[in-house]
Amino acid sequence: MYSILNSCCVPDLRLEKMLRILQESQKGRSIDEAVSNISKDYDLDPNQDLNKLNDETAEQKEQIMDDTFQKNQLKPGDPGYEYDKQVDFDTAEKLEAGWDSSEEDFWS
Repeated sequence: MYSILNSCCVPDLRLEKMLRILQESQKGRSIDEAVSNISKDYDLDPNQDLNKLNDETAEQKEQIMDDTFQKNQLKPGDPGYEYDKQVDFDTAEKLEAGWDSSEEDFWS
């Protein structure tokens, strides 16, 4: 039964999260408390160094990133989809860095 449900349409990560919430609620916590406790494990911190995590935790964070990407990805037929969209990322001010100076400066 699990493999049928799992392969059908519910992502592994979502099943795991729901089961952990259920386990927390069985311990006597309210659903809101359980969700807030569990969500810490499933949130991504952009300042966290993923290289310092153990393999299991790093794999879990990678799965979260993959799921988030899949959720936000625009595919042909989706509203707002644009083929070969190009975005110009010019900023108002150009920042100078010594390592990317022009070639003329290099030979002087």
